[in-house]
Amino acid sequence: MPEAFDSHSGGQQNSGTRRANTLASVFTLLGVFAVGFGALSLPAGLFVGPHVLAAAIGEIVVGTASLLIARGLWHGKRWSRWCAAALTLAIGAIIATGLVQSVIAGEEANSIFFSILLVVFGGLFIALLFISRQDAKLREIR
Repeated sequence: MPEAFDSHSGGQQNSGTRRANTLASVFTLLGVFAVGFGALSLPAGLFVGPHVLAAAIGEIVVGTASLLIARGLWHGKRWSRWCAAALTLAIGAIIATGLVQSVIAGEEANSIFFSILLVVFGGLFIALLFISRQDAKLREIR
């Protein structure tokens, strides 16, 4: 388990821990947003129809998973990085589907929105891979 502070640098955090803490913060924000928005969508789903209800429940599940992943990232657990990468890929696939549908429908505003989201989650996935590689190199050195 990586330590939160590097004893050789006078108690400052090492760069790998800072990156993991930043990702944990991102996943915490994602989880709080998804759980909150899903909870707010539940009453609408009860009256509008099962498609909105299923989306609300899906958001709550993704948010809860994101919060669990964030906790694992805070504690330096290796499983949390793999779960975060899998969740990011799943969300990216859903966003890519929305992007294709909005391009086919000719909706420019939605296409731009989905493109921005795809870039954000793609960057998050690349950051997860980069941190996993850095941690593997640190383990080889030790």
